[in-house]
Amino acid sequence: MASVQVNDNDVVVGIEKDSNIMREYLLSGEDVLEAISVVGMVGIGKTTLALTVYSTQMNINNSNGDDEDLAVRLCRNLRKRRYLVVLDDIWDTNVWTNLKRYLPNDNNGSRILITTRIRSVALEINKSKVHELGGLTEEESWELFQKKLPRGEDLSADILKIAQGIALHCKGLPLSIVIVAELLSEVEISEKKWNELAENVTSSVFTDPQGKCKAILELSYNHLTDHLKSCFLYLGLFPEDHEISVTCLKRLWIAEGFVLDNESKNMEEVAENTWRISLVEA
Repeated sequence: MASVQVNDNDVVVGIEKDSNIMREYLLSGEDVLEAISVVGMVGIGKTTLALTVYSTQMNINNSNGDDEDLAVRLCRNLRKRRYLVVLDDIWDTNVWTNLKRYLPNDNNGSRILITTRIRSVALEINKSKVHELGGLTEEESWELFQKKLPRGEDLSADILKIAQGIALHCKGLPLSIVIVAELLSEVEISEKKWNELAENVTSSVFTDPQGKCKAILELSYNHLTDHLKSCFLYLGLFPEDHEISVTCLKRLWIAEGFVLDNESKNMEEVAENTWRISLVEA
């Protein structure tokens, strides 16, 4: 059980037990190279758990060369070292099949940590080392919700009761808790407004976990202003997992006319402010 890590200032709740289990998996067993998988629904905290137990990183410059070149360089850098490689969000076993031939097995206890939403993928990779990640308890959900709601100390008992109900409706899914709590922090503090949001959250809960998470993300998107929606949707032009230059993005927004005029600031400053608001609200 773990909260998602959105940024460096985010909080982590209920992760200790899972972290201990994963460390035991990684440090015990035979010295041969092994793969360990973390399985769970979208937004449950798989990546946060992986980041928590991950202690070192390989810094390989990938600006030149094709995939084959990079794989050979990876193998060369890992050889004769005891290493931990994290493969995040694997959808099929082809990625593992193609990569594992470049991972040296020097019988020194090296490990591969894999996160996936698909249990069958984890079982095919190594059925004896699979850790299924569950949701937060009611107590942990409320603890995370309060920590993500900066105005908690100013709330009346009636408002807090509504907030607790909203937290419970997130069904222990950390990503949903974080999104809804941050959304509430931007809403006027009133029973009417918070009850309206509570109804929206309740109607967003489906039996399908991925559908539930998608609906809550849509709820967050729907609360953006029109120009922020345009800025957010523009990110869809970039390839998945592509590293986006903030400077380049701001200039593209300005060129597209998404950045609103402000007499007291230049366009770059307005774009910078738009970027920061988009990170918080979306």
